[in-house]
Amino acid sequence: MAKQQSLTEVMYDLRCKALAAALRNLNHHVFGSRATDREIHEYVANELGIHPGVIRSWLRHEGVPREHVADMLTLLNQHSVWGRHQIHPTRAIAANYLGGQL
Repeated sequence: MAKQQSLTEVMYDLRCKALAAALRNLNHHVFGSRATDREIHEYVANELGIHPGVIRSWLRHEGVPREHVADMLTLLNQHSVWGRHQIHPTRAIAANYLGGQL
């Protein structure tokens, strides 16, 4: 029997997946899909003024924290169109993903 995820777990999982998609998008547009994970983490960390290890942590835990969402969107929107709901899904989006309501 599969373990059922809580709404919070689903929200964090969606945020981590959104960050991974954003990094792939930047790799495609900035590096022609040729950057290593390390290179793309260093690029984003440099643009956001943080340590590359923080990016790796975000990928494993809760995605992009609220205080970095605006800067991340600025970086992403230099190369393609991204919205806040894509990089930082809300509880309502997670509930919709689960097929239910809050």
